Amino acid sequence: MAIMAPAQTLGVLTYDSQRLTRAHVMNAGVHPKFLARVHIAGAPAGGHLHRLVQQNAAYDHEAIESELIATAKRLVQEWPSMSAIVLECTQMPPFAEAIQAALGRSIQVYDVCSMANWFYGGLVKRVPPSWRL
Repeated sequence: MAIMAPAQTLGVLTYDSQRLTRAHVMNAGVHPKFLARVHIAGAPAGGHLHRLVQQNAAYDHEAIESELIATAKRLVQEWPSMSAIVLECTQMPPFAEAIQAALGRSIQVYDVCSMANWFYGGLVKRVPPSWRL
């Protein structure tokens, strides 16, 4: 929240929006005064992702991607001030690029992989090849 403009909001796309509560957001370090700027949406109950996890249904990448894109689009449509979405579920990183492409590049999409890359980037410095003489 500290890197967002005061009028911007943050979306959280989770597996089950009934189980991820504002208390979780506060326990993650978000100050209570910023809670109104955090909006949570879940993957569709009974959708492809839920059937995969709960019923060991066949993996259908395109179907899961479609439902997550639709959920992210609804989140942004409901909250046009949204500048970023966090994919809370560890099942979602394979869909981050498609979600961001569907939403447009002005909305950033973060997941556990982007967090790990950010952390690793602080440990291991790499000079871009174009910088080398």
